[in-house]
Parts: sequence; structure tokens; C-alpha cells
Amino acid sequence: MRCTLRAPRVSHEKPAARVALDWTRLARGPSLLGAVVFISRDGANGGQRMIDRSGFAQFCRPAGTAFALCFCMVSAHATPGIKVMSEVANDGPIKYTVKMASKAWGNEQETRTIRSGQTDDFTWQSKPPGGAQNVPDACPDVGSIRNASGVTVRQVKIRFAAVIASNGDADVQMNFQGHTPRAATAVTVAGKKLQCPTDNSFSQMTHFTMPTGGAEKSVTLSDGTKLTVSASRK
Repeated sequence: MRCTLRAPRVSHEKPAARVALDWTRLARGPSLLGAVVFISRDGANGGQRMIDRSGFAQFCRPAGTAFALCFCMVSAHATPGIKVMSEVANDGPIKYTVKMASKAWGNEQETRTIRSGQTDDFTWQSKPPGGAQNVPDACPDVGSIRNASGVTVRQVKIRFAAVIASNGDADVQMNFQGHTPRAATAVTVAGKKLQCPTDNSFSQMTHFTMPTGGAEKSVTLSDGTKLTVSASRK
């Protein structure tokens, strides 16, 4: 295909130049612009002159010759930019530590790892005040006050859940449940009299916000138990 563009006349005294774009060479040539051919008529000599340049456009204006320029707009389809998706650090593992200091439940510490949005359960067990004692299977609430060996035990159950906000802080919900046996009393079960310790229980749920850079956050429960929590993203 060949396209010829004619430039408007400047005046009757100066012949017009015409510029031809060789579209055939544009389609198959190695250059982006192809070959640009300028055909001009020299007013002094009355002759014609052709200038062929591949790969670039050269503008020629002899003395006494009018010229015209034709711009060929080449549409280029740019490759779409790469969209970088950064890894969301908030979804990474959270290493947290819970420390307990309590007259009723003792002193304990636990370090565990979860992820944002998860819930974690763990239990502390220790000897109850007054020492351990055997508990008959038929005693009520036996599962809360004795261990797998069948003797009384003081235990604290912690349920910890955390969600990391966009600013990096943790929105924490922590449930505290404590069980400790009281002195045994006479209980009648299925017509039989048994000596069964009773369950002295306490529970409280707390909700707070804390940083995740390792700084500690302390909360005090209504029974005086102090819980200190620290968290860091690994």
C-alpha cells in the first residue's frame, strides 16, 4: 500500500514539495519510521531530486525551495505495568506470651504461636492448696478438678484470640477459666455417700488492644489475678 500526501502551495512563485511515505517499506523495514522519500522540484534548475533515508527522517530545504513536512504518528502498544502485590505481614505468625501472677491460681507462664484470626487454647495445672487427693469417679464435676491420674488438681484454662489491624496492633480477646478443689464434703450419689471435693471456679473474659513489637500489656482480673501479655510478629 502506498500513501502520497501533498503539501499546500506556499505561493505561486514557489513550487510545492510533496512528501511520500513508503508504507510498503514501513511495514517490512527494520526501522520504526520506514523510508521517507522527499521529492522536490528545484525552482532554479527545473529538475527533480529524491532523498531516501531509512531509519530516520532527514529534512532537506535547498535555496529557493519550499518544503512541507508530514508527520506519521505510529501507535505503540505499551506493555502493561507490573502490579506488585506486597506480602501482607499482618497474616504472618504471631508469637505471644502470657504470664500469670495470682494468689488464687499461682504463677505461670506460657509462650505460643498463632496467626491473625485464629483462636488458641492451653491449660496450666498445678497442685491445689492442701495437696492432691483422690477423687471418686462418681463425684460431680470431677473433670474440672482432677487430672488423668485421678487426683485433684488446680487448673487454669486460657483461650487466646488475636486479630492484627492495619496499623499492626493486635485486637485481643482472652478468656480466663480457673478451677480449684475445695475441701471434700459428704455427697450422696446414686444412694451412696461419697467424700467429694467441690469445684471452686472463676471465669472472666477480657478484651484489649496491644502492640505487636514485643511490648507488654497487663490486665488485672476482678479476683486480683494479673495477666501480662506480650506479642511479636515473627
